[in-house]
Amino acid sequence: MICFAGCSTEDKKVKEGVIEFKIRYPYYTDGFMQGLMPGVMTMTFKDDVYKIEIAKGKMFASTLISDCKERVLALMLDFGPKKIYTVLDEELTRKYISDQFSEPIVYNMNYIDTLIGFKCDKHYAVFDDLINGHDVELMSTQYVDIKNSNWCNQYKDVDGVLLQYEVEQYGLVMNFKAEQYHGTKIDKSAFKVPAEFKEVSLEKMLYEMQEIFRTLNY
Repeated sequence: MICFAGCSTEDKKVKEGVIEFKIRYPYYTDGFMQGLMPGVMTMTFKDDVYKIEIAKGKMFASTLISDCKERVLALMLDFGPKKIYTVLDEELTRKYISDQFSEPIVYNMNYIDTLIGFKCDKHYAVFDDLINGHDVELMSTQYVDIKNSNWCNQYKDVDGVLLQYEVEQYGLVMNFKAEQYHGTKIDKSAFKVPAEFKEVSLEKMLYEMQEIFRTLNY
């Protein structure tokens, strides 16, 4: 089963599959560099666990694995010879989110829309603490069956799985909007860190990520 905009899931919750998101960079003006940046994000999910992957060919891949039952988060980076990961418990995850991302005030707009066949609630996230503060339109759905999906991101006050949202990190703003849902069977091995990855501290992971973003911004 593949759903695009306009396709209907008939109000049934989907328990596993893959959602593809289009990535846009609304404030990034370097056209050449933008062409080198990832344009698609995938979200693979099953049994309240999901994996988010952003990749550019074989050159770069950043992966997040969230176990929403156990409240454990794994971050992975595959960049050239570097294949590293780090694992965070709930307390360290909240500190990571607080240190790395602006956490907005979220307002429910009491408006229902549809995206890739899923009924969605619309929200506005207001980032009052940003120097160039702006509002972000969010869309979340109850029809993707992942409980507490936002426990590990800055939108923890949003109920439902986000199908449209925005993230700013290291000066780069990325907008994500769902474009397709693939109703495929998912093996639990999809959520395991590959054996060739080396475990590092959160500080080491953040340093390596910051170096990549510094290259993009300069």
